[in-house]
Amino acid sequence: MADLLTRMESIYGRVYPRLPVALQNAALGTIGWHNDLTVRGRGFTRLLGEYEARTFADPGAVRELRDARLRAFLLHAYETVPYYHELFDQAGLHPREISTLEDLASLPITSKADVQERRSEFLSSAVPRRRWKLVSTSGSTGSGLIVATTLEAVQEQWATWWRCWRWHGIDRKTWVAILGTTHVVPARQQAPPFWRYDIAGRQIVFSCAHTSPENLKYYLSELRRRKPLRLHGYPSMISLIASYLIETKTDLGYDVRWITTSAENLLPQQTRLIEKAFGVRPKQHYGMVEAIANISECEKGKLHVDEELAAVEFVPITNTLYRVVGTNLSNPVMPLVRYECNDQVTIEPGELCSCGRPGRVVTDIDGRKEDYVVLMNGVLLGSLDRIFVNLPNVREAQIRQDAVGEIQFLVRRGVLYTKEDEIQLRAEIERTIYDGSQISIEYVDEIERTARGKLRFVVSSVPAEDVVGYKVLPPPSLSALGNGDNDL
Repeated sequence: MADLLTRMESIYGRVYPRLPVALQNAALGTIGWHNDLTVRGRGFTRLLGEYEARTFADPGAVRELRDARLRAFLLHAYETVPYYHELFDQAGLHPREISTLEDLASLPITSKADVQERRSEFLSSAVPRRRWKLVSTSGSTGSGLIVATTLEAVQEQWATWWRCWRWHGIDRKTWVAILGTTHVVPARQQAPPFWRYDIAGRQIVFSCAHTSPENLKYYLSELRRRKPLRLHGYPSMISLIASYLIETKTDLGYDVRWITTSAENLLPQQTRLIEKAFGVRPKQHYGMVEAIANISECEKGKLHVDEELAAVEFVPITNTLYRVVGTNLSNPVMPLVRYECNDQVTIEPGELCSCGRPGRVVTDIDGRKEDYVVLMNGVLLGSLDRIFVNLPNVREAQIRQDAVGEIQFLVRRGVLYTKEDEIQLRAEIERTIYDGSQISIEYVDEIERTARGKLRFVVSSVPAEDVVGYKVLPPPSLSALGNGDNDL
């Protein structure tokens, strides 16, 4: 399974960078056209209608729908998935003894390491291979995982995401600037354009690997020329452009209507920067390839659990801090029951939202918080978790930086890690960090956690004054941004 996905992406990775820009645009457009026919095709339209019909449904009815799906899903996992058949038997339980979300606590938690080391035992014998769709993720700790799922499951995730975006008035025909893609522009390209077009998907896809101070003016020029009404992507990249606008005392020259973020946690200082520069408050949603949890922001600024997509548990750490543990009700190929994604959320007991949506309210998502690394050429590069997307034998990774252009990778190897994995890791690093920065890899048995038990993916102690061109975020300070608002 992993080998097939790796081979396909390897071929694409070798061919795509060698194509002329026009053919790279055509390649992206072909992918967009294919996705419109499949991922966002007929099944997606039906699912989106069903999800939107439940936007203001009775909370009890939504919980019953979730629990009914949970009961059927657990029985499917027990009868067709070797790992969960063994797990239930060892626990002395039968799936029929679990009927609600609360009952799941009687089962042990599944870790990413469990899935990585026993991958084949998580695959259902009831779903033929021709229905499989392979997707990959790096997660918030930098450890890779390849997930087998179905087209229908992917369509359901997209329906959940689009329900959220449509809450805010976003139409699927709206052109969007995607700010958060590493390899869409070959890493060694030195001159603009640092973006490519997916015409079928109505997307202008910008590289996040070329954002040096000298290059950001080209990004802004393209945004001003095309005037996409929506910006979507990594908070780290959007706030980087916002910072540049503030420091250079310029603007886009047109009004952006929507800014949406994903893949990273949206930090308060990033929200302030983005709102100050663009005049639009960003909206976030939280989701993942494993589909074990999804959380969407409503028009009131509250974060709601999308209850019907997954059975999401919040396991307490303190009175307000919780671990995210979930069961992916939509994926029959690779069921994940009580899977821990290593993210945390803050929940204020009794917090409600006046919007009328049925999902539980989350105060803050404390997952995927990333810093930048500063390359030798002045680029501030974020979202480096993508380096590990196709490296499932890496258990955990952390990137550390103490000086500009000097970057250290700490890697905890899995039992199946080989020399080939190291070769691929070095190739991915070179493909992403290409400017001559000094790179080192150190293998460790353990990576230090924060006081809250969280593994930070990027740990940087580079002083702001050492960054040429502009400061490490947040620039300027929060006090310099505002007009006295206290809305955060």
